[in-house]
Amino acid sequence: MCRILTPSCPSYPFEEARTFFDASLFLPPMDDGPESHAVSPPPALPIPDVALPAGKPITLRTEDSRGRPFDLAALRGRVLCMLCASRGVRDHAQLLAQTLGESFAGDPRVLLVVVLDGTDVPRILLPVARSAIATLRGNAVRQFKERFARAGKPIPADVEDMVWFLPDYNGKHFAALGVGLPLKTAALAVVDGSGRLQGVFSGPGTRPAQDAAEVARQALASL
Repeated sequence: MCRILTPSCPSYPFEEARTFFDASLFLPPMDDGPESHAVSPPPALPIPDVALPAGKPITLRTEDSRGRPFDLAALRGRVLCMLCASRGVRDHAQLLAQTLGESFAGDPRVLLVVVLDGTDVPRILLPVARSAIATLRGNAVRQFKERFARAGKPIPADVEDMVWFLPDYNGKHFAALGVGLPLKTAALAVVDGSGRLQGVFSGPGTRPAQDAAEVARQALASL
């Protein structure tokens, strides 16, 4: 299903996210040994999908994987493609990232924000998760710079702030975007340059990325 919030249903270098999705997300598989109860994941937090109206202002303030403040209000004037992912939909998230990469390669007006479902990370392993995500983000930024270089374009001075990884350990970020948990597929939310949600796209295959790219192009045209 593709949830479109715009009146009609219509890649920036997103491939750097591959390092994240190719990795064993957050932590290794649980072991069934006698102490496995100490790292059992918390109960799942069911959050329903909510079809938010087109143009709804989005408020999202948190810390990113570096411990730095993230505030959507401070990113006005850029188009944000927010990739909602989890361990369970890792492969699909990678597919969407690759598809988007074909549309917005090297465009500094488009930001990648990967929202990660960490609601199943045991509290005892949160430091491990944070460290792993920070390392993966560093790899993503490196690949991001390499892609600008391959495209023959200058690396933006603020390149470090063009790739964001936002772990969500309580589901609030997903709820703010109207994306339910647990994820059945990866999802993409497009936020325009004025901080308004223009669409949330989910479903199998590459269609969500194609629809999100079209809405993102429309948002770019209005900057």
